[in-house]
Amino acid sequence: MTRQWRKPAYPGEYPTLGWGIVDFIETYLRVPAGDGTGQPLKLTDEQVLFICAAHRIHPVSGKWFYRRSVLRRPKGWGKPLALETPIPTTGGFKRMGDLQIGDMVYGPDGSVRPVVNVGEVLTNEPTFEVRLDDGAALVAGAGHLWRLRDLRRSYAERIVTTAEIAAEVRVPGKSPACRWSVTNIEPI
Repeated sequence: MTRQWRKPAYPGEYPTLGWGIVDFIETYLRVPAGDGTGQPLKLTDEQVLFICAAHRIHPVSGKWFYRRSVLRRPKGWGKPLALETPIPTTGGFKRMGDLQIGDMVYGPDGSVRPVVNVGEVLTNEPTFEVRLDDGAALVAGAGHLWRLRDLRRSYAERIVTTAEIAAEVRVPGKSPACRWSVTNIEPI
């Protein structure tokens, strides 16, 4: 018997196998270590939305919308950029604050990827203006992550927050030498 998906119950709803996956995870998986070890795993709202979007299927053909998906978040995630930050999309640059689910954006490798979630606007996050040697500047939240080379550690590559960068822009005793060097523009 072939099942057809019903019409959306609300604007933006789409058919997905994600809810079954969420139920399975929250029923059978346990926290492996740390606080809550052995307790049922409880997904965040963002994780639930991501799983549902990643397992979206076409309402008629039943085929997957996406072949691959990745959600990268560090512990205590939160990597805000200013709402005015220009983001490259297939229709030209769009302000970060104007992005919507379904917009197609370019990844650092040039591939096109869909926006699968739009987070809440953080109004209490401290922000910093980051200036690069070429004069480019952007405003990033204190928790935004950067992959940089650290002059104090023999150019070792590190992942640091904007707040860590701001705490020590220059190498002590070697002013005006900058401590940090951008090595990569890929998202972290």
